[in-house]
Amino acid sequence: MTEKRDITAPESASCADMSSSTHRLAVDQTVLANERTWLSWLRTGLALLAGGLAVARFMKTALPDVTALLVSSLLVVLSIAVFLLAAWRYGSIHLRMAQLDIDAMPARTAYAISGFLALCAFIALAGLWIMAMPG
Repeated sequence: MTEKRDITAPESASCADMSSSTHRLAVDQTVLANERTWLSWLRTGLALLAGGLAVARFMKTALPDVTALLVSSLLVVLSIAVFLLAAWRYGSIHLRMAQLDIDAMPARTAYAISGFLALCAFIALAGLWIMAMPG
């Protein structure tokens, strides 16, 4: 048998206290949702980067060299775009919440992490093209 919990507010709590705590919970949920969304964008970018590098490594026997290079390059370029969009999206939502008194990850941190991942993906893209050069 499951135990039922009383989730109603104590009778001594005023409406202002309830409104304030409800507002605080809503703001906290919005902050956490923004961070989760940013992280999901990063996961998508990392998956695209890994897929692009996997195509370059393992599909050379199944695809012509030029086709494998183009597919892998497109996936890596798309991962760069996703990393940059993740930073932009996080920053735009964070800016809309700037006037609120909240504890959130600074937008500069999201920009730095997303930028670092985009730089790594760009280096991987350059490496793909350098390795594809004859000689």
